[in-house]
Amino acid sequence: MKIHYPLQAEVVLDPERGEWLSTMKRAGVDKIWLHGYFYGHMASSLAQLCMAKEVLERFDFEVGVINVPLGHPGNALNPDDPDLELALPPSWRCRIDRHGDPVYYCADIEDRMVADSVAAVTAIRDAGFADIFMDDDMRQGNWDREIQGCFCESCVEAFNRTWQRNETRESLSGRIENREISEVLREWMSFQSNKVTSLMTAMAVPGVRLGFMTMPDGDERHGIDITAIQSNLPDCMFRVGEHLYNDRDFGTASSKALELNSILKHLNRVGRENSYSETTCFPYRALSAANLVYKAKLAISAGIPNLMLMSGTYVYEDDYWQAWGDHVRELREMEEALSLYERVYPVHVAYGTHGLYQEPLHSTTLPTLSGLPVKPVRGCEKDAGGEVLLVFGDYTLDEDWEQVLPVYKRVILDARAFAANSDKVSHQKYSNIQVWDHSVGTGDAGAEIRDLRALLALTEWNFPMLTEGTNIALFWLPACSGVILLNLEETSGFCRLAYRGRKHEVTLPPMSCKWIPLLET
Repeated sequence: MKIHYPLQAEVVLDPERGEWLSTMKRAGVDKIWLHGYFYGHMASSLAQLCMAKEVLERFDFEVGVINVPLGHPGNALNPDDPDLELALPPSWRCRIDRHGDPVYYCADIEDRMVADSVAAVTAIRDAGFADIFMDDDMRQGNWDREIQGCFCESCVEAFNRTWQRNETRESLSGRIENREISEVLREWMSFQSNKVTSLMTAMAVPGVRLGFMTMPDGDERHGIDITAIQSNLPDCMFRVGEHLYNDRDFGTASSKALELNSILKHLNRVGRENSYSETTCFPYRALSAANLVYKAKLAISAGIPNLMLMSGTYVYEDDYWQAWGDHVRELREMEEALSLYERVYPVHVAYGTHGLYQEPLHSTTLPTLSGLPVKPVRGCEKDAGGEVLLVFGDYTLDEDWEQVLPVYKRVILDARAFAANSDKVSHQKYSNIQVWDHSVGTGDAGAEIRDLRALLALTEWNFPMLTEGTNIALFWLPACSGVILLNLEETSGFCRLAYRGRKHEVTLPPMSCKWIPLLET
């Protein structure tokens, strides 16, 4: 396990802050990522980066660089710093949304911007840096269920030339507004995603290993095609997207399960080997030190080997590093003991088909809160490793899903999913479909967990699950015959774990994780 943290070069070089580096080292930080090229300008000069690198290496840190290539909407680096430079270079184009309005501080990907970005990466490499991460502004849309992109006149013209279409911003906007499932919009997403992939590929100059920080829940509708990026850059590092950075949003069990869903969505596409967490507190002190440590437990439980601590442009203070240092040995021991073993998820929960469908970004957390070994999947991913598919919500099971539905032993549709796919239930090809006459999310959470377990109990399963207890996540590692249980509550939790005829009663302290070996009959 490696622990990572981004810093400004000026912080490293400030003699009054020298003790911070010793504090971070004691807290277990392995690698510092210096702020580099930020949407058209250097956050620090190359000379400062080189001097900071020398200082950090004296403290035995590894050193990389983090770039913010396109810019975030608004001040997503430090809202308390009114002097932070947010403007794009005058020679760059601002991204235009489908209504014709500028997406302020967010660049379009065009020739001038690409040339400047490649030149910056080359200069950073020549200054002695080999690893460069791109922040999660590396996209062509913001967090939303809609298909996005840059709709400026130049981009629409280029799209029409590429795909032999005759669209306008207004016609594309109308198609998106109507949630049209068409080849035109599929091509529009491909066009926008190709811009991002091409920029990543262009910046992959010899001697540089790039990283891609994936926006939480980001996919093709935002210009993010992970499969294409991975195909072009096989050794690319990927930070998986999390999105709850403060105690208010992260504080409930359902929120923690939602964070886990976002992690697993991206892990399902990038794999664990080159994955990094997004263990973020933002803005200043918005997330407690205890929750920061808990985020790390969640990431390690999911099998992520690199913890990327992030805090915008401000620096964690001593109490955070103290809390981190108090737990780092426990975290390392847990990761090292379990890192070799794959997490297996025989239960799948559908969260859509493809970005084209503009489905909700958040999927249900009920299966996670029920203590099932579950991960979210999409129809286009053709994941063949599941025994149970849960479809909760008005997702359309189209031809992408039709290819994999027969593979599952059971497919359970709630009332809304049944209404959207009633033709499947009566089709003899899908005799494995069962309808739950209830719309998930409309009833008492405890009752829904009990009812879901009762449905699953009608079949004998060859995987572990909780039969009692709630708000405890389960990760199954069959290769080493055990499970990780993660208490999502700030109070103690009791659960009963069942596997192959044996029951295990487990009590978990608040916000803790525990390894449970499974003894078979």
